Amino acid sequence: MNGSFGFESERDKGSTFWIELQRSSVNNSSVLSPADSQPDQMDGAQIKHIKILCIEDNPTNLNLMQRVFKQYPQFDLITAADAEAGLELARQFEPEVILMDINLPGKNGFEALKDLKRSAITRDIKTIALSANAMPIDIDKGLKAGFDYYLTKPLNFNLLIETISRAIEKPIKR
Repeated sequence: MNGSFGFESERDKGSTFWIELQRSSVNNSSVLSPADSQPDQMDGAQIKHIKILCIEDNPTNLNLMQRVFKQYPQFDLITAADAEAGLELARQFEPEVILMDINLPGKNGFEALKDLKRSAITRDIKTIALSANAMPIDIDKGLKAGFDYYLTKPLNFNLLIETISRAIEKPIKR
């Protein structure tokens, strides 16, 4: 990485830690450019795009999701940072799958799921709970509440893609 790190410490005053890294020459906007989101061709036919809605309030987790889904041209990832925005996007775009954090600000994932199941527009959308609550009782609670699947954080992204594949009943390839 062509960097360095170190620290300075003074007794009874504290320590200062530092890290220096060389700035990357890659421009992030070129990595996620609009041209990348154009439909790709596969064997001469258009790829059918699968809409995935991810409702997650943690910006780091959302960024990671965007990077993972960028590897799969058949997915159109839609994101929301809270349940209310997510519910609106679900009604507007009718995604095939919703990935939902349980611990959201305001309305939590369980409350949002109830709203989804009450609406004729969204009741049949496959839902995958994403939560750091990983005890068997938490998983059971999520499945009994009506989530189709329950995955625990930190996420295993191969398992996430496999779970989406099962939810939509289609194989997924990069």
